[in-house]
Amino acid sequence: MTSTTSADTCNLGPDVQPIHGYLSIEGDGASFGIGWVCCGFPPWGTGMTDDSVVTIRIDRTISSSAACSWHISEVDAGTVDIVGFSGGASLTVSAVGDCGPGFPCQVHGGFTAERCPTAGCGVVCPLIACRVQ
Repeated sequence: MTSTTSADTCNLGPDVQPIHGYLSIEGDGASFGIGWVCCGFPPWGTGMTDDSVVTIRIDRTISSSAACSWHISEVDAGTVDIVGFSGGASLTVSAVGDCGPGFPCQVHGGFTAERCPTAGCGVVCPLIACRVQ
């Protein structure tokens, strides 16, 4: 999955961007879980599809300092096509702790996800702890 940022009132850097990277989707029917392909499951996000529209929801918290964390609530909505799905991403960032002024703020962008070929995506997983990006 690739993503772009079109508007960013937060200006908090690369940790506060729409999800991206190699993702794994697991589920039956209209509901699914989503997680990093290298980190396995349980999932850190959820989604729904009716085979033409897709919605993904992810809530994550990132530590900025000893006194401040950012809670990021992301909703991605788009359409499904033969190669994957794509659409718009909206993130709302709230302060947890003493983060200073400017919260909540928002980041908007887009995403494109393509299915891996049957042979796989050729992902080499790093030997580091998994974290939500």
